[in-house]
This record gives sequence, structure tokens and C-alpha cells, in this order.
Amino acid sequence: IREYRDFRSKGLQRLHSLGQDHVSWNFDAKDSESKMVSLAKKNNNAYVEDVVSRLCDNESLNIVALFHDNGKLFNVEAVGKIIDAGRCLGLSFVGYDEVEKDKLLHKKGVILNSPRLEKDYIGELINKLNLVREEQAKIGGCEEEKAVVKQTCNSSNGRIYKQCQGETSICVNGKWMAKTDVKEVGRYCPGIYKTCTSTYTKQEYLHCEGGESICINGKWVSNEAKDYFEHCF
Repeated sequence: IREYRDFRSKGLQRLHSLGQDHVSWNFDAKDSESKMVSLAKKNNNAYVEDVVSRLCDNESLNIVALFHDNGKLFNVEAVGKIIDAGRCLGLSFVGYDEVEKDKLLHKKGVILNSPRLEKDYIGELINKLNLVREEQAKIGGCEEEKAVVKQTCNSSNGRIYKQCQGETSICVNGKWMAKTDVKEVGRYCPGIYKTCTSTYTKQEYLHCEGGESICINGKWVSNEAKDYFEHCF
């Protein structure tokens, strides 16, 4: 119970319930700051020199450094240089098993281990309480009414189309909508539009999904682009 109380974040509790550790960082490469991004793009070696210098000056015995990959192509080139230069200057680069032994990193919250419990008593208690609350809501007549939405559309040729099916028009919640209406149709049926594959994460993203770049019908656009706000909001 004491271990659970140490992790008040719902996100961390969810992570730990899956038996996963949380690894944070105690060194920022500053690769999200506009000044540093500009430097890294213009002169990658100068960016490497800045990062290595700050790594060497850092007072922590063990450093967990944060570097971003999404939209930061300059790190692809820089990280290898940083490791090579750091080793020449006496820095050692080790795996998680070695870093995890540093008690100070645990104390400062850089590493938060999942509670090693044989049985998830707290999780079972939470599930039971949720069941009780659901039963009380039903008894008290407070159960939320679920809206019944028609999921099919009739075509003029006599065919019946299910949700998100169609050709030039798409069946959305029982109504025909033009496929070109990307904003409205994409809200309910993102899967009908072309997907995008990230060259960094190697993952496939649906319409209106992404991070700094957003997939819009098979094309990547900036999350600040006009197309993003017009099609996804």
C-alpha cells in the first residue's frame, strides 16, 4: 500500500499496473528550443559540441539524457557523434540495467519502478469499488441512457450500407455525407482516408493522427497548418 501511495499520478498507476517502470530524464538536450533547433540545423557539429560540453559539466553521477526523434532529424546525425565524443572525453554509455542500480535516480524520481507485488490487491479493490458504484447507479435509476444511433443507410439502388461504407458518399450515423467533406466524415470514419507511415517510428497513422506532423488523407502536414484545423476540428 505504501508503494501505491508514492505514485499519485493516475498515469503512473496505470503504467505500474501493467508491470512497467517509468524512466524520466535529468538532462535536457534542449532540442525543442527554437534557438537550439536553429543551431543544430545550421551547424550540427556546434550542436554536438554544446550538448557534450553540458554533459561533461553535469554534476550527476548517472545521466539520463532526453533527445527527441519526432521531427528532429538533426538528432539522427548528432547522437552518434555525441556518443563518440563523449567516450573520448571519459563518459561511459550504459544500458538501463546499470542505470537502474543508481539509488539517487530513484530518490529524485528519474526512475520509478513498478511495485513488485505478487498480487495486485489495490487493483482488485478498485475494480470491486467500481462494480459497486455501477450497481448503485442502476438501483438509483442513475444509469446513463445510451443514445441509439442508426448505423445503416439505404442507397437508391436498394443496397444497405453500414457505418463508414460508401463510395462518393459515406454512411455516417445513418446519414449520407459527401466523402469530400473530410472534416465531418473523418471525425467518425478516419479509416476510409489514406494513412501515413512515419519514417521515425515506423508506425502507421490514421487520418488526423500524429504529433508535430499530422496525417491528412495520406499526407503529412504541420500541426500548425491550416489543413489540420480545417480537416480535424
